Amino acid sequence: LAPTEATLFFNFVFKKDKYRWRLKQLPVTFKTSSERNYWLNIVMATLIGVRNRPKNIIVFINPFGGKGKAQEIFQNYVESFFKLTPGLSFQVILTERANHAKDFILEMPQDQWQCVDGLVSVGGDGLFNELLSGALLRTQKDSGNDIHDPDSEQLQTPHLRFGIIGAGSANSIVSTVHETTDYATAALHIAIGSECNVDVCTVHENNHLLRISANAISYGWLGDLLRDSERYRWLGPIRYQWSALRTTIRHPIYRGKVSFSLSRKETEDPREVLPSCLKPCPTCDALTRYEPLPNLEFRFSGTSHTTSTPRYDFHWYTDFTHVICCVIPTVTVFTPYGLAPFTGMDCLNIFQMCFLSRKLNLLTPGLVAKV
Repeated sequence: LAPTEATLFFNFVFKKDKYRWRLKQLPVTFKTSSERNYWLNIVMATLIGVRNRPKNIIVFINPFGGKGKAQEIFQNYVESFFKLTPGLSFQVILTERANHAKDFILEMPQDQWQCVDGLVSVGGDGLFNELLSGALLRTQKDSGNDIHDPDSEQLQTPHLRFGIIGAGSANSIVSTVHETTDYATAALHIAIGSECNVDVCTVHENNHLLRISANAISYGWLGDLLRDSERYRWLGPIRYQWSALRTTIRHPIYRGKVSFSLSRKETEDPREVLPSCLKPCPTCDALTRYEPLPNLEFRFSGTSHTTSTPRYDFHWYTDFTHVICCVIPTVTVFTPYGLAPFTGMDCLNIFQMCFLSRKLNLLTPGLVAKV
């Protein structure tokens, strides 16, 4: 139906299949243009007044991430949806360096910061974590909370929401939230104001904040792989396979101790099912002799705390190949069902693996996802 002065086009969202969302257009023809304009004003006022829909967002695009097509993805798959959304205004910023987005948020004038109700990343998990870090750091500073203190009872939640268009290499966050990396689906969720809560964790060394993460923290083989892959960003997504091969050849093993508490008791005495420490274990010996414990080496969910009573209920001292902490299920192309499918509800899912062969290292992500 050709558009006329008496025709009004309604755009509505529908589910194309289980995970992908699309936009459909419905033309409605009125008898007169004045009748059309009457309904147009009513519909526009109603949609603009919908509370949960974003009104003023900033879109950060990493033009260098993934395959270097983030800007093209935004222009071809996202921008048109935003322009169709009544009452939505957006500013686009192309990042030029690491931490550009984070610094921009921290240095934003206060009046502009208060007017923004959404931050959108068009890139990978790294860019999203930049936006998250910048917003959390600024919010804690404005509210007087010390984010460097791991003993803080609770951090202040930012006044705005976050959106992500997966245009990076791994895209684990958008895959976990939407169960797809489809660009149009993510754009439509942002435009109509869809919401879901996700957990966030902070990593501290004593009283210094090291990192804020919304997906996973890894130490050992996987951590070394991810660090090595940063040297080969020019390879695009295939850099992970290349770094996996390099790291597997090196086969790093780390001796250390992980201390932790369980969210709930799965058995009457969890010590009966937990693995034994490598001997001699200083913590086990101290507990046996009722001597003060040394400082804990790894603190994924707590603080530096020297006392005769252990801060955490359990520990494991051994030669580690993997220590992986998942904040969200962490869905990727390598773990389509999630590295930790049941993670959430304010708890971390910790995978601790002692000495593994090179072959088992390569199979670890798939094996962990099936546990």
